Amino acid sequence: MEFATPLPLENQYNSVVTCAEAAEGIHVSLLNAKELLADGQILFDNARYPRAIALAVLAIEEYGKVEKIKELLLSKQKVSSAWREVRSHKSKNYPWLFPLLKQLGLNDKDALLALTAKENNSLKFLDQLKQICFYTEAIKKEDKKGCYWWLPSEITDADLARFYLSNADIIVNDDGIMWTEGALSVYIQHNYLQDGKCFTKDQVLYYQALRDGKHITEDRFTRIIENVKRMQPPTNNVSEGSDNKTL
Repeated sequence: MEFATPLPLENQYNSVVTCAEAAEGIHVSLLNAKELLADGQILFDNARYPRAIALAVLAIEEYGKVEKIKELLLSKQKVSSAWREVRSHKSKNYPWLFPLLKQLGLNDKDALLALTAKENNSLKFLDQLKQICFYTEAIKKEDKKGCYWWLPSEITDADLARFYLSNADIIVNDDGIMWTEGALSVYIQHNYLQDGKCFTKDQVLYYQALRDGKHITEDRFTRIIENVKRMQPPTNNVSEGSDNKTL
């Protein structure tokens, strides 16, 4: 069988990107995240709960791609590694925790970083949840003798699907920063990579620059700065660089 077009991933790009290319990537990622969420809602409305959950997770992952695309702009020396992060599922599903943390009123920087670290089970959990909503799985019996099988439709329900769709909706439709080419130029000036992590030189100056360039609303700027001041000691001006981690 011959395909009319080349294999889908045959021409994957793995080199440096410009601010314009990154802005386009962020735009289409956010658009796709909203489309995935809308498709998930259609499945929910038709009682297809497992796949509704899976698409909610995919929408969260696609939204999480925004931070990874931004980091491409800082990864001139290790750009291939940065592209692996862009295409990794688990590295992009950290945003799912933020609505929960907001509800709990958690604004401790160290706790946030620990909860969103790659090795944290909360990230593995969401990836595994997506898998069991797509595929059957063999599970050990309690006595460790033999197994039984999970069918996605038997281990999920409307309440679970509603929870994850609601979570994804809060994340995907967040009134965040407008990541234009100009906003990304500001990002490059105020952020840097160290040991594979993104850091901001001075968060207050960073968000002031975004506000002054009209890349963020005054209301959002005020809320972010209030949280920055709550999360960080006044003498510490080097902090984690993801705006998503500022609750």
